[in-house]
Amino acid sequence: MRLTKVFCITKTEDLSQLDLDVDIRKQRISELELRLKDLEEQYFLADFSFYESKYDFQQAQEYKQHLENIRSQQKHMIKAGEASICNREWTVDGDVKKRPKDD
Repeated sequence: MRLTKVFCITKTEDLSQLDLDVDIRKQRISELELRLKDLEEQYFLADFSFYESKYDFQQAQEYKQHLENIRSQQKHMIKAGEASICNREWTVDGDVKKRPKDD
């Protein structure tokens, strides 16, 4: 009789743990379903070439002008030798003398 009681308690604890696992998995499934719906909506809108603007430009012309300004600044930096800065001394096979010479 005692063994049967211990067996029943163990099975009850196992069932409680399984119920808890099922609840946790149901919650995770619900979370994933919400994420999936959001991704499906984004995909659907992207399929129609609709996207959310990430920039604060009211018109495409403003965006284009901003890009032109950035490219102009980049060209100026390249011409002025300011496009990149590297504080590390380069070597070829551990020898500074083997590296290409700056023009």
